[in-house]
Amino acid sequence: MKLAYLLAGIAGAVLSFNAAAIKPGHSTLVDFSDGTDEWFGRVGVPAAGTTTWDNALGNSAPSLHTVYNDFLKVGLRYYTDSSLFTGDYTQAQSVTLSLDVNPIRMAVGATGAAVPKDIYLDLIDYDHPADGFDSSFVSFKLGTLTAGSGWQNLSVTLSSTGSATLPDGWTAVDASGNPTMASDLTFAQLLSGVDEIAFRIPGTRSGSALSYDVAVDNISISSVAAAVPEPASALLWLTGLLGVGAFGRSRKAGR
Repeated sequence: MKLAYLLAGIAGAVLSFNAAAIKPGHSTLVDFSDGTDEWFGRVGVPAAGTTTWDNALGNSAPSLHTVYNDFLKVGLRYYTDSSLFTGDYTQAQSVTLSLDVNPIRMAVGATGAAVPKDIYLDLIDYDHPADGFDSSFVSFKLGTLTAGSGWQNLSVTLSSTGSATLPDGWTAVDASGNPTMASDLTFAQLLSGVDEIAFRIPGTRSGSALSYDVAVDNISISSVAAAVPEPASALLWLTGLLGVGAFGRSRKAGR
């Protein structure tokens, strides 16, 4: 009788646990129709240009639009720490991040030649900084932008959020080869505490400074919920475990 009550209590606990743990696939789209929605565009010096909410430009309008002269060669960065895009990615089986980007102009000075530029996704953890940085971060090259190519969609899917090592295509070093992830941090541990995400166009390391005219739109995140055992299966497993324990105790008592 006591065992029956115990199993009933465990069953209730399992059901309660699954109700809290099972999460439907999460999906968020920021199309800037309600403003910037906690997304920001960083420029090196405000006087050299700015990022604004542009209700006349978008895929479709509006968009987040940056026009500036990068004479400090720091590049361009669109970022957010919104809870809609950050948190514990390992609670999902997979996570996909994407954006639409329009590289209207990326050129030397006001009239110089166009320059193709790579664009990266950064996942950032401020709680475990790497040596020499204020954070740990990992990066994925989404593609190479060519000025005047119009709107294009770029995306990446994290198909294994529990991986301890970096999946193919992901890096944890900066342009100078310095590690950007703390030495005692695994990829999965970083994913369990993402504080900020950023879409980044790196600055020019040599040569002339660039002028940018770039717009982004339709930034999204979607996830597939991790598989959770059915309550009946979990209860069967716990029942078997209890049975093994009871059998062990009865053998000891019979000696």
